[in-house]
Amino acid sequence: MREHVMKWKYAICELWKHPIMVLLIFIQTVVVFVVLISMVSVIMSRYSRYHEVEKLLSGNGMVGNVMNLQHTDASDLVQTAEQARECLPHGTVAACYKWAYEIEGDEQPIVMTGYDDALWKCHTPSLADGRWFRDSDVESEELEVVIAQKGGAQGKYRVGDSLYMKADMISEMMEDGEEDYEGEHQIALKVVGVIRDGAAILGKGNAAPDTEDYRTLFWNYSGSFEESMYIFGLQDELFRYKMAKAPGWFTIMSGLSFLSWNTEDSEQISENEEYVMTQGLVLSSDNYEKIKNNSISYIFEQVKTLLPVLVTLVIMTILSTACNMAIMLRQGMRHYAVYYINGLSWRECFGLHIRAVCFLEIGILLITFLGIGICRLAGVLKNTVIYIGPWQILCSVCMCLLFGLMSLLVAAGQIRGRTAKDVLREDSVD
Repeated sequence: MREHVMKWKYAICELWKHPIMVLLIFIQTVVVFVVLISMVSVIMSRYSRYHEVEKLLSGNGMVGNVMNLQHTDASDLVQTAEQARECLPHGTVAACYKWAYEIEGDEQPIVMTGYDDALWKCHTPSLADGRWFRDSDVESEELEVVIAQKGGAQGKYRVGDSLYMKADMISEMMEDGEEDYEGEHQIALKVVGVIRDGAAILGKGNAAPDTEDYRTLFWNYSGSFEESMYIFGLQDELFRYKMAKAPGWFTIMSGLSFLSWNTEDSEQISENEEYVMTQGLVLSSDNYEKIKNNSISYIFEQVKTLLPVLVTLVIMTILSTACNMAIMLRQGMRHYAVYYINGLSWRECFGLHIRAVCFLEIGILLITFLGIGICRLAGVLKNTVIYIGPWQILCSVCMCLLFGLMSLLVAAGQIRGRTAKDVLREDSVD
């Protein structure tokens, strides 16, 4: 054990004898690692958002902003995924629904959205306080909601507050002829979470971009831009409550909708698409394949920009590192010969150089990780997507091994056929 420790000490001492070369290797390698980590971070950041909706986009179907879809029996508008499936044979629907709601004692405009299960389960927006939905909420006696408001967690409403429907809205429901409506029962929504300002929300909001890739499925809430307060709930829970206690509560399909066709019958698919177009208001739509292809292109778009830069840096760094390490080995040959005279085998002497290369590359990699971590904690990288994750670590380690391997191959070529006696003989001649 002590022998191994001493060998590492000798290897580190050899590095300290070449500060200028070590510094050059350090700067070049850090630049490569930073560019590599930045590129991987961009790819992973984009893919992680696309991955949330990737399952919804599987197979054949259409996605878009669908409103007011009429039920086949013309008795009512579609209000649940189950009703939508009745209208679309061999179809599966995951959509957003608009609910009429005004808060007692609050005049600000309200936008209330109900999510089908597949939507609220695939994406969780960043929260300033509280929690997102969970499966048990569907069976809860209370109507749990998550809100987005000016001021975030410090805004008008907090987690645990109840939002009560205006009395005049309840009166309008009763006037619509709903005799079995329990007018004495107040419609209250319990706030369980508050969305963070700037968070990405799944749906078709005012700020949703028109990009024809996965980005068009999300919008970013901004308290400084939005005048309305947004309320999000579970459509199944809200609809069950409506049918049991408030039949006059108005809701329609409105907003982001995923319509999947579970059949290869082109005629049936055409009939379903025609039904949606004629019996509903389709403000925008794209097929799944187009969204998926455009999303993949966007995810790897940054590679086209950074990859040539990265390849150039890698080649230059490999050449520079290999040359510098070869010079360091050349200059350190006499020291290795001395170690040989003092009892180390020539293989063990070359092993010191291998240890020096490993220590240098691993040290540079750890310093790079530490530097990025400190920058993130200090907020320097808060407006970027650069972070240290499993894929960044894996790619950096592979790059580190590549640098080390090339350095060792050059060193092995330089030392091949030479012995300690040859080195000492050359020194004596000099």
